[in-house]
Amino acid sequence: MTRRQRNKLASHAAVAVVLGDHATDVAGIPGLPEKTAALQAALDEIHRLAITQIQPTEPGTIESERLLAEMVDAILGIAGLVTAVARGRAEPELARSVRVSRESFRQLPRRHRIWLAQRVLEIAGTVVTELGAFGVTGETLSAIQARIDAASDGIELTRGTLVMRHVATRELAAQMRAVGALLTDEIDRLIFFRRKERPALYAAYQAARTVVDRAGGRARAPGVSDSAAGRAAVDAPTLLVPVSADEQAA
Repeated sequence: MTRRQRNKLASHAAVAVVLGDHATDVAGIPGLPEKTAALQAALDEIHRLAITQIQPTEPGTIESERLLAEMVDAILGIAGLVTAVARGRAEPELARSVRVSRESFRQLPRRHRIWLAQRVLEIAGTVVTELGAFGVTGETLSAIQARIDAASDGIELTRGTLVMRHVATRELAAQMRAVGALLTDEIDRLIFFRRKERPALYAAYQAARTVVDRAGGRARAPGVSDSAAGRAAVDAPTLLVPVSADEQAA
């Protein structure tokens, strides 16, 4: 979440608190209770998205690398035994097919390491009878397959976290725009037109609708541009609701 989004969200949350504290006044304005409920639901969704957006990927990455390292150790071990079988059978092609090293794995993208490990294991499966002389059984190969599967799942888990974060960032921006429209186009108007009947609600709401730049210590009313806010702090902002001259006089 950007600083600007955090500042806006602080104002939006303050508005929700004001509307909750003035529940009696809110209930007396037709349409406002429904808009208040919609605002709170949107803020709850923003909170959920913000939590998703900051989900750490580092623990998942560390675990993924650990699983990959264990997989590589197992594959290097079985590849060495297949090489021994190849020499005993005088089959250099078989030996070349499992010629891998820790460096060869390290140079590959993580997903490609899985493919390479799977290929070596499949080749080992073709000589499992001969590998029996080294104590290798079908269960041994199954255990190595389990390590490959675990490493693959670890990669997907890390990738899934990244995808969720990207989606949350996009959806959060859309939700922030929706809340801004709900306030500017609907709730602002409902409260503005009842400002003389509900002066306490209007004053508290007006104060809450001030967006504070927490880094710069300046405030601005909704609708005031960043450049305008930079020129001067807004001491007493008013709700910028476009109304006719007759409505202003109401």
